Amino acid sequence: MRHNLLTTLILLLFAPYVMSQADQEFTVADLPDSLKSKADIVVLAKYRRYRGPCMPVRMKGGKMGRRWRMYYGFGIEQVLKGKVTPGIVKINTYSLPKNEANIVSKFEGYQMYWVFINPSEQTRKVFAEKYIRLNHSITPEEVVAILPAKTE
Repeated sequence: MRHNLLTTLILLLFAPYVMSQADQEFTVADLPDSLKSKADIVVLAKYRRYRGPCMPVRMKGGKMGRRWRMYYGFGIEQVLKGKVTPGIVKINTYSLPKNEANIVSKFEGYQMYWVFINPSEQTRKVFAEKYIRLNHSITPEEVVAILPAKTE
């Protein structure tokens, strides 16, 4: 038993660690040019959740009640490339691929991220509108990369 524990400890200590791009933090100058060229829109945004409209729901015991629907997305702080009119980009972060090198695996609330988007025609129309539509979410196919931003 002790031999197995020692072997496991040695393997864990000396195992090669490959750091993906999503583990690093980036400034504007550090952003990879390959990702900038793939994406039509690049924004610096803060990840947070938003309260949507109040909706009727059925509670325990069959009574009717009301609850606020919660949305997760990114509040845009700065637009680096492209044109985005609304201040919120709604992305369902739970549907994003988990083992992608250019996408953060776990998002933390109120943290800054670089979001690279290659929008579809429908998303371009939503971005051109003045007010946000919380019922429109960007699909995982439109997301090129999401990288953590270095706070200065």
